[in-house]
Order: sequence, then structure tokens, then C-alpha cells
Amino acid sequence: MCFKKVKIYSGKTKDLLKVIYSPGNKNGKFADGDRRYILHFKDNILGRNNIPDSGGNEIVGVARGKGVASCALTAFFMGVFKKNGIPTHFIKKINRRDILIRVADKIPIEFILRNYAYGSYLRRHPSVKPLSPFRRPVIEYTLKSDESDDPLMSLKETLRYVSRQELEEIKSIIRRINRLLLALCRPRGVMPADFKVEFGRVPFEGKKKSRVVLIDDFSTDTARFFSLKDKRLLDYKDVLEKFVI
Repeated sequence: MCFKKVKIYSGKTKDLLKVIYSPGNKNGKFADGDRRYILHFKDNILGRNNIPDSGGNEIVGVARGKGVASCALTAFFMGVFKKNGIPTHFIKKINRRDILIRVADKIPIEFILRNYAYGSYLRRHPSVKPLSPFRRPVIEYTLKSDESDDPLMSLKETLRYVSRQELEEIKSIIRRINRLLLALCRPRGVMPADFKVEFGRVPFEGKKKSRVVLIDDFSTDTARFFSLKDKRLLDYKDVLEKFVI
């Protein structure tokens, strides 16, 4: 079956493409009623104040091959999560820069888990030593808004966008992701300092019900990895070599 790709959104590090099949599937719908889109990974580098930083909202440069690495890392991690029962929008990797995903209604919140103090946490708590471990992983909520630089949200503000039941389910998924990540990282001499994830809703048991699933990507654009040996921040090439190559 032939198809074509139509760009419907251009982001900083990824483009979202609609899959249009022909004949008979002009709306990109499949037999189960789901829609499929494509995430196309670009070579842009994120940063803040012209300095590379995965927690930033600016494009500060371009690195050839970075999109290929991000695609490979996302396919690897999402595949691991999916195999371990974590609901995701990920279907499969279709080429070096594209993954096929299930369409979800995005929840406009970034959920951050911190195993170690780094990034914006240090800016808010300047007396804390970088990479200080937390006794228990810390989960924070930020509004997904580039214009406002993703401000922190209180529990009350977060519950404007998700129900209490959804929030508890999301936190449970995030903790499961972290346990999987720790198990993957330790044998490779890697420490996962923090990561941010997004969620969306997909139909479940009929049109009137939905469930939350992990969406977007999981790469060095959304997670920070350090070397256990020398506490060096690993770039996308290092992480790709540790987990995929």
C-alpha cells in the first residue's frame, strides 16, 4: 500500500507528519480506528543563552547526524518501555530519521523526574551541589510553553489539565520508566540524572473513555546522562554508543 507524508507541524527538534494512504485510507485511519503519524528527527541542538542545554527552549546550533541518533535512541528506549508494559504511542522505527506513532491528544504538561540535582533545579537552589543525589526521585510538573520558558506548576495548577486518577497513573508510569532506566544504565557505567516526559490520551474501550500513554521522544533532548566514572555529561554520540551501537 502506497502512502505519502504531509508535514502538519514543525518543532525545534522534530517535525510531525501526517500519513496519508491510498487508496481507501485518505484520512490516515486504520482498521482499529487509530490514526498514525510520523515523527521526523532533525539535527537541531537545543540550548539556553546560546549554550547547548537539553533543558533549553532555543535552537543554538546544528549537528550533522544528531537527528539520526535521536531517532535511534527513541526507538531503543520506547521499545524497551513498550516491552515492559508501559503504554506508549510508539509503533516502530521506519527509517533512520522517522518513527511511526499512534496519534494522541497531548496533555500540555512536561513531567520531570530527577534522580540527581542538575539544570533548572540548581538555578532554583544555588546552594545545592551539582549532581547531589535525592533520597527519593523528585517529580516536578511544568507547563509546556516555550513563550513562558516552561514554568513550574503546583499540584493545584496541574489538576486543571489532568484528573487525580490520571496524575497518579502518570506518576506510576514515570517511576516505572525510571526503574527500567536505572537497570539499563548501571551495567553501562551511566547515571541518569533526570528526564522529562510527555503524555497524551488515546481512545480506550469505546469513544467515551480514554487512557494516558507516553508520547513524544526519549533521547538526549529529553534526558541527561552522566558517566559514573568521571561525572561527565554524555552527549548524543556517547549515549548512542552506550545503548545502541
